[in-house]
Amino acid sequence: MPKRARQAPRSRQPHGCSPIKRRLLRPQYPGPPPPEQVSIGLAAQLKLFDKLDQWLRRRLRMCYWKRWRHVRTRRRELIRLGVPRRQAIRHARSRKGPWHMAKSIAIGVGLTNAWLQAQELLSVKTLWAQLAPLRRTA
Repeated sequence: MPKRARQAPRSRQPHGCSPIKRRLLRPQYPGPPPPEQVSIGLAAQLKLFDKLDQWLRRRLRMCYWKRWRHVRTRRRELIRLGVPRRQAIRHARSRKGPWHMAKSIAIGVGLTNAWLQAQELLSVKTLWAQLAPLRRTA
């Protein structure tokens, strides 16, 4: 019997994975609160909208970080937004994921809440407060 040829090690290529299985294998980011928490009885709670606002801002910061795909671009944009040069370089080279980096100091200094408002991000919390007289609550 002839010896079998040594099989090459398998690469990390996909093996025809179904979309459902792929969704289960993909890392999950914590999403907004489930719809049952945002029911009529809980909608009057300002704290819920504050948490939703925080999540939306972090998600936007994550999207900006993903948009700046290369280290060079990340460093340049962070410096342009007013982050100290050394801190910008350190954060741009980080190998942490986008969700983790969205909560970092450099992103918080560069993409402040005021900057996001200047980019016309609407705050769910302030909208809720403005509409409170119409609901006769709060």
